Amino acid sequence: MSEVNSTGEDDSLQDSAAARRRRRRRRARRSSSSSSMDLTNITKKLTSVEEAFGKIKASMKGLEAMSNSVGDIEKRVDALYKKIIHAPAPPPSPSPTPGPSPPGPSPPAPSPVAGGVTFQYYKFVPKKLRGRAKLVQVAEMEFFVGKTKVSMKGVKATNAGGKTPASEKPEKLVDGNARTKWLDFNIKPIEVQFPTATKVTSYRITTANDEPSRDPVQWELLGSNDGKSYFFLDKVTADPGMPSGRYTAGPTRDVSNLGAVPPPPAPKAGGRCVLYFGADG
Repeated sequence: MSEVNSTGEDDSLQDSAAARRRRRRRRARRSSSSSSMDLTNITKKLTSVEEAFGKIKASMKGLEAMSNSVGDIEKRVDALYKKIIHAPAPPPSPSPTPGPSPPGPSPPAPSPVAGGVTFQYYKFVPKKLRGRAKLVQVAEMEFFVGKTKVSMKGVKATNAGGKTPASEKPEKLVDGNARTKWLDFNIKPIEVQFPTATKVTSYRITTANDEPSRDPVQWELLGSNDGKSYFFLDKVTADPGMPSGRYTAGPTRDVSNLGAVPPPPAPKAGGRCVLYFGADG
């Protein structure tokens, strides 16, 4: 039997209420302790994140320093390049008079000037573009005898030292389709090879589909019968009137009355050597 206290309440009920209050206090203490531990863990994680950000900032500063060093090296190389290019030629040094050397093989003689020229190889050498582009492009190159177009059947085109996309190879220059084009990132000469020596009295080139700044406006045309010894057939030193329109044929260049002359001889010992650096050089 439970006893009733002076207030009229059962002692067992009072004990039960006190137990509930003690349990609530214990849960509150555990919750407070857990919250404290969570805050400690969060603080540790934030500290780790700050340290990681610090390392990233340090790495970025290192990369920035490396970039500045590369820029300084580029400036020094550019200054050295300009110094070399503009340096005066050294005075010729005395050398003993060489004895007579045996004559070498003579280059193949050019065809008579009257009535055009006849060669197996025709090399187109871009020298200057319309704009400041870093690549050259031409849609088509055609050759004529009088007003008759020379057949391009069996003709090959090569671009030694060039860099061309797979769909814009040298053969696109002579495929008879002005909607295709030859493009070269290195602006190197392109050589057209006929199956046999072929007579030519004139030629012309056609602009490609885009970017007029890539059009050649100054160039040389050379001819050869062995792919080794070449003769100048045409030397364009000013814009001949290349159209700015796309897929448009340029002016026809006549080579029937131009002398086919060999390139200049190699410089003698002690002379100055002229270097050409691309089409804009």
